[in-house]
Amino acid sequence: MAQFYGMKVVARCLTKNSPSRFKNMQISLLTLLVLLLQAFSAMAQQPEVQSAARDAVEWRHHIHENPELSFEEYKTSNYVADLLASFGHIEVLRPTKTSVVGILRGGKPGKTVGFRADMDALPVQEETGFSFASKTPGVSHACGHDMHTAMLLGTAKVLASMQKELSGTVYFIFQPGEEKSPGGALPIIKSGVLKGVDAIFGAHVMPNEPAGSIGILPAGAASSSSDGFFPYHSGEGFPWLHAAAGRGPHRHGL
Repeated sequence: MAQFYGMKVVARCLTKNSPSRFKNMQISLLTLLVLLLQAFSAMAQQPEVQSAARDAVEWRHHIHENPELSFEEYKTSNYVADLLASFGHIEVLRPTKTSVVGILRGGKPGKTVGFRADMDALPVQEETGFSFASKTPGVSHACGHDMHTAMLLGTAKVLASMQKELSGTVYFIFQPGEEKSPGGALPIIKSGVLKGVDAIFGAHVMPNEPAGSIGILPAGAASSSSDGFFPYHSGEGFPWLHAAAGRGPHRHGL
């Protein structure tokens, strides 16, 4: 564990059962993260970064108060698009009805990277008592997507203020429908708007980690996911008097 200006880096070590080929990857990622934090820790003290951090809290509260379910994020996506446009230097695209992609082209040549956040809420009644609790009965941001969206907006504001010094291009990807399967990522990809992006990064808040910590897990799954399946059974029908001789669907189940 390392500490830089109060920010702790929690490196999730690989388990004993993890493939050995990931060990060097883990060391490389941790080294890169430490170097990045050394550079960013000083940057975090800059006025524009402090301003964006305060704004992110306000944006998060607004989004938290006004949650929208998967693929119904019309107000949220419009809110995000308007904010991105207000930062300057960012081209705002709407590849699907409720998705938003902002493109920031730096003043210097370089790679193209994307940062992704999800925007949808869950059909869960909020009972937190927060001053900024959900105003929509039966719907709330119980999975932290309000924070993901606000964090990415803050990132976009800071990087837009550095456009001339920025090397390469940055895509800010705001995805709808993450809570449904299949979700909203594939339609954005199929739209072609992400063609040419070299790498995409995402993050998820973790309430079981201390505030100010960053966890990395270079091998294996980092979060849970939901999948669905549909069983089908075919059989031969028999008169009810001889049903035991048949292979009817009524004799099988899961």
